Amino acid sequence: MKTILASVSDKTGLADLIKHLQRFDEAVTVYATGSTAQYLNDHGIDSLTVDSLTGFPEILGGRVKTLHPKVFGGLLATDSDEHRQTLADHGIPAIDLAIVNLYPFQSTVAKSGTTMAEAIETIDIGGVALIRAAAKNWQRVAVLCNPHQYNTFMASVEAHQGQLTDELRQRLSLEAFQHTAQYDTAISTWLGGQLTGTAHSQATATTLPDARDVGLIKIQDLRYGENPDQPAAWYRPQQWLQAKKTTAAAGNSFKVAPGNNGGNGGGTSLKGLDDARPFTQLQGKPMSANNIVDAYAAYAVSHTFADLPACAVIKHNNPCGVAVGATLEEAYQKAYAADPVSAFGGVFGFNQPVTEPIAEALIEQFFEIAIAPGYTEGALARFAKKKNVRVLQLSPDIALQRSPWMLKDLNEFGLVWQANPIDDSVPALTVVTEKTLSEAERQDVLFGWSVVKHLTSNAIAVVKNGQTLGIGVGQTSRIASTQQALAQAGDKAKGAILASDGFFPATDNIEAAAEAGIRIIIQPGGSLKDADVIAKANDCGMVMVTTGQRCFKH
Repeated sequence: MKTILASVSDKTGLADLIKHLQRFDEAVTVYATGSTAQYLNDHGIDSLTVDSLTGFPEILGGRVKTLHPKVFGGLLATDSDEHRQTLADHGIPAIDLAIVNLYPFQSTVAKSGTTMAEAIETIDIGGVALIRAAAKNWQRVAVLCNPHQYNTFMASVEAHQGQLTDELRQRLSLEAFQHTAQYDTAISTWLGGQLTGTAHSQATATTLPDARDVGLIKIQDLRYGENPDQPAAWYRPQQWLQAKKTTAAAGNSFKVAPGNNGGNGGGTSLKGLDDARPFTQLQGKPMSANNIVDAYAAYAVSHTFADLPACAVIKHNNPCGVAVGATLEEAYQKAYAADPVSAFGGVFGFNQPVTEPIAEALIEQFFEIAIAPGYTEGALARFAKKKNVRVLQLSPDIALQRSPWMLKDLNEFGLVWQANPIDDSVPALTVVTEKTLSEAERQDVLFGWSVVKHLTSNAIAVVKNGQTLGIGVGQTSRIASTQQALAQAGDKAKGAILASDGFFPATDNIEAAAEAGIRIIIQPGGSLKDADVIAKANDCGMVMVTTGQRCFKH
């Protein structure tokens, strides 16, 4: 390497990298843009400014500084005789290594209060062009676009006595094009959001953009997919990751996991971004695709309840037991008791730090995963007795990472992009029967509604005193789901609440509920048979509440 071009906004590790390369050739020439040149000189590294190469100063406040034939000729020239002669004729040095990273657009627009003008000034033009030019010419030029690459790069240079291998240059080219693609996706997504908005209230067919880019970053490789013969990896859209903040967990009584490699996932960590996993794996076997799906469900259901300690037990992406209590121990006991048979091999989600008594009770049974905001030292010591159990600690800023959108992959039918259906807001309750609700009953009705919206349609939940008693999911008729939930609840259905994710198309569900002893029904309403359904509820002496909000989950 005779000539290096350096132009970076993130100067982390740059001086060490240059000094390392100079060990192999002290005569290396470094050209650098303004602030990068100043940084190198401050660290005892001689460099030449880019304008000394181009003979043209930086203009327009730095908007134009590298867009010049003497820069891009040095990057794009191949080793052909013709190109070497062209460089010689015009006094252009061949650039062997480009160290370029981009203006921090993603982190800028993630900050609250960022103006349009501020965002636009962090849209990099010259940097992207430099990276792409060097990456295109990888057979002669190497490109580094992220400080996270430096250690691996230096190790390879060391192993090959200062030489750059074809394999290294080609791999860096791939990473460079991935990097600029993700950068462009972030910009186009942000600009689209400025034009259309992202609030659910604005999510109409006319405001959704004609084109939608989703830049995905791999979090880690997974043990396997839905079935062991399906390879799988875990990705997150890069624009969603920018909302992640490095917030320290509060308090000293709970173990806070360090930022890590994602536990035993055995996968590829992020390059160029902070660790963006929504949780840290403290122990246990590597995660599979099903584990990720179920862990999310356990988190989503348990964290629906912000004001009370809550526990959710998940099996095959559906809750089989959900409860709230005065304490987390009580919530756990009620959730487990709701369906102990289905809880076998389940995933347990908590919305508060897990204590030693809960951990002691959990390890007495077979379960796959515990996921919570934290764990006491005693709880972790108990879990350590079951080495294979996956213990996941949520990121302290998990709430900031939520997307208002969701994507459904339909394979041959393409993709469906829609507003995220999980809404934690309290619905407007309308009592449509002669009998009404007490305040205590109202809270239990809301509990039932919070549970049913997480169930697979057609969905019915029978609940009482902050505990699920019976759940009917995924049936092709609502009466089948109703019968399933009532059968599971048994005698406990007397005086309980029945929640439905969709309206009742006929009175048969009401009759079945009344026969089982259900006292209150909550449902969206909106059926052509609403008058008949309400009349039947009145005839049965029941209370019926409507929300005006359907919550199907297919």
